[in-house]
Amino acid sequence: MKLRMFVEFALLMLGCCFASAQTYTFGFTDANGDLYCDYEQLGVSNGAIAGIDNLSGCGMTYNATLIGGAATDPALGRYDRVGVGAILADNILDLNAGTFTDAQAVLFQALKCNTPDKNGKYHGKYGWLIVVASEGFIYGDNFGYLSCTIPAKGDGDALMRGPMWGKLLGKVKK
Repeated sequence: MKLRMFVEFALLMLGCCFASAQTYTFGFTDANGDLYCDYEQLGVSNGAIAGIDNLSGCGMTYNATLIGGAATDPALGRYDRVGVGAILADNILDLNAGTFTDAQAVLFQALKCNTPDKNGKYHGKYGWLIVVASEGFIYGDNFGYLSCTIPAKGDGDALMRGPMWGKLLGKVKK
C-alpha cells in the first residue's frame, strides 16, 4: 500500500512539473540534409528534459526514452560545429538489443530546428551529435541537422537510411 501511494504521489508530482512544459518535435537529418527514419518528441520544464526517440517511422514497435537537461555549448573539441542546448541520455542501445549492453548513447543537441535555404540545403552549425561509449571507450558518433520535418510513415528513403544511431550499433556488439 505504501509503495502504491508513493508511486501515485511521484506520478502526480512529475505530471505537475511537466504541465507547463515546452514541447518540441524534431526530425534528424544527416550532414547532407536527408531525414533519418526516427524523430524525437521532447518536453522541457525548468531545465529538465524528457521525451521519446520515436521509432514508428523505422517500422519498430517500440520507442526509446530520452532524459537529460538543458545545457549551453560545452567544449566538444572536434565537434564544435554542433549547437548544443540540451544533453540527453538515450536508452536505445539496450532497448534495441533486448538486454543490458553496457553501452550508452548520449545526444548533444540544439533546441531549435536548422533552417534550410530555398534549395532545401542546411548551413551553419549542426543541430545534433550522438556519441556511443562502452566500457570507457567511445565507439562512434554521428551528427547532422535538426529538422522541423519528421519522416512520414512509408518514407522509403528515410527507412533505407535507418535511425540516426543505426550505424553505431555494429561498433558496440561484443
